[in-house]
Amino acid sequence: MAQPTDPITDELERVADELDLLIARRRLGPRTPAQHHDDEETAQIMAGRLVAPFRGSARPVAEPIYHRDNKAAW
Repeated sequence: MAQPTDPITDELERVADELDLLIARRRLGPRTPAQHHDDEETAQIMAGRLVAPFRGSARPVAEPIYHRDNKAAW
């Protein structure tokens, strides 16, 4: 019998698969500073995707205090 699908669980599994790939890439050996930066950025995106299913599509109500290159800080 097939198990019912749960959108939150499905998204968590997708992020888990991407995390496995990131870990495998890190285990290949030393990383350049640029690669390290890219890995950190990837981890930040994954972290956001881990909590997003639980929070829905809520957005911050305050305007960002910093915004440049499609990135913002509050």
